[in-house]
Amino acid sequence: MATRVRRAPAAGGVLLAIVLLLALALIFTGMVGGNGTGQGPSLAGACGQIHAKVRPYSRFPAAFANQYTDKLRVTVYNRTGNVKTWHLELYTYGGQRLGRSKERSYLTYGTKAAINLRQAMQPGDYTVVVKGEVPGCGESTDSNPIHLRQCLSKLPIRFFNKPKGTASDYGKYVSIGIQPREGWSARIINSTLTNSAGVVYGKAELPKGYKKLIGQQYLNHKLKRKLQPGGYSVTVRGKAPQPTACGNKTKTTTLKFK
Repeated sequence: MATRVRRAPAAGGVLLAIVLLLALALIFTGMVGGNGTGQGPSLAGACGQIHAKVRPYSRFPAAFANQYTDKLRVTVYNRTGNVKTWHLELYTYGGQRLGRSKERSYLTYGTKAAINLRQAMQPGDYTVVVKGEVPGCGESTDSNPIHLRQCLSKLPIRFFNKPKGTASDYGKYVSIGIQPREGWSARIINSTLTNSAGVVYGKAELPKGYKKLIGQQYLNHKLKRKLQPGGYSVTVRGKAPQPTACGNKTKTTTLKFK
C-alpha cells in the first residue's frame, strides 16, 4: 500500500513571512521604535526644559521693594530634576537687565539665591530668568514674573465693637476693640479720641507686654472731659511689619454719639 505524504499548509508560512518583512521595514524606516530618522530609539520627551518658580525672599509678610538695596534675595523651586549649572538674571518688563546672580552648581527645590543689583529696587513688576544646563540637553531658560510692593499706607488693623449710643452713658472711659488684619501684626504705640474740631477727648495705650498686636485687644481711652453728642474719631498709631524706612502708620475710624 502506498504511503500518503502530509503537506504543511502553505498559506500559514506565507503569512508569517509577510509579517516579519513588514516589521523589519517599519524598524528601518523609523516608524516603530525609531525617531523618524532611522537612527535608533526616540529621545522625544527625554530632554526637558528648566521649570523653576522664583519667589522673592522677605522677612516681612510681603516683598517690600525698599528692603532690596544691593541684593534681591529669592527662593528657587526647581521642578525640572537635575540642573548641572545655573544662574539668575533680573529684568524690567522693558527688557533692561538690573542684576545677575553668581553661577552655581546643582539646583534643588527651595534653593536660596541672591541677585546682585545694579541699583536699589523700586515698587513694580519685574521678571526673573533662570538660566541653566540640563545634563544631556544643553542650555535652557525659564521666566518668572515677580511683584515688589510699596510701603503700607495704613496700619494693618481692624476695629470691632465700636462704641455708640448716648454720650452721657460714658463716664471715665471709651473703649474700642482692635485686631490685626489676616496675615499681619502691628506694634501699637497709642490711640487718640478727638471730636470733629480736633479737640482731644482721651488717649489710650495697650498694657506693657501686650503692645504687639497678634489677636484681639481693647483700647480704653481715658476721658479728659465729658463726652458730648456728636461725631468723633479714633486714631491708632503704630509700627507695621515693614522696613524701618516706611515709618510709623495710623488707622482711623469714626464714632457718633447722641
